[in-house]
Amino acid sequence: GDGRENISVIKSNVLPGFSMQTTLGPPQDAAEKLLSTTIAPQGSNKQASLIRAVEREADGSYVFEFIVQGIDSKGRAFEAHNLSVIAFRPRDNSLFTMTFLCI
Repeated sequence: GDGRENISVIKSNVLPGFSMQTTLGPPQDAAEKLLSTTIAPQGSNKQASLIRAVEREADGSYVFEFIVQGIDSKGRAFEAHNLSVIAFRPRDNSLFTMTFLCI
């Protein structure tokens, strides 16, 4: 394969008092921060474009849809359409980030 993952799941422990809205901000702000600091930071040779960022009413999780373009480790250009779901589980202060490669 080309080394790209089809799915990534990360579980992080967060401090008591964490909330999606207060700690991360509204979905649009949280998505833009994720893209600019983690997905395509300055100097990474990647560019990320946010398609949409929404909060699911059912559970308060955030859904981000975005495209990442750049150059892979072998010098080849790539474009990846991604969908991320960010969910908080208060009972054990866990934050889950699940990112799916859609193409």
